[in-house]
Amino acid sequence: MEIKGPEKPIYSIEVTKATRHDSPLLIPLLEQIDGEIGDVCTDKGLASRRNAQYIAKRGATLFLMMKKNSTSKSKGYPAWHRMCVSRKKDEKTWDKHYHKRSNSEAGFSSFKHQTNSYLSSRNRKCQTNETWLKTIGYNIRQLIHRTIRLAVTRGEL
Repeated sequence: MEIKGPEKPIYSIEVTKATRHDSPLLIPLLEQIDGEIGDVCTDKGLASRRNAQYIAKRGATLFLMMKKNSTSKSKGYPAWHRMCVSRKKDEKTWDKHYHKRSNSEAGFSSFKHQTNSYLSSRNRKCQTNETWLKTIGYNIRQLIHRTIRLAVTRGEL
């Protein structure tokens, strides 16, 4: 599903401790999304050969920012090598696609501004529930904004 316009819903979440690394969570998060996932643009924290191979297997185009010490060797994950080669071939086009990542960063910023980035709950289970509820509320708000924007565009309002 492609979402056009300023409303960007959150498709999947995973609530973890602040000290947990993000990279192992990418595949479980993407598995929660049915259908096509389109371009996947991530920062260096999510760049791994395993993630690259999974994204390619789902039919998506990957734009993973590689760490400085990364090599283009596939090490059993050919999607990683293909991504590295495509970046070296046409770095300008690759960077243009990678820039889409700023949309997700803007979405996170919007979420934090609309829901207050602090959690009121004290224990872990309640914090998880509070995060889920904030996400549901945010998505409902995005849906309402999209519905109104489309109605205005069509001249229905």
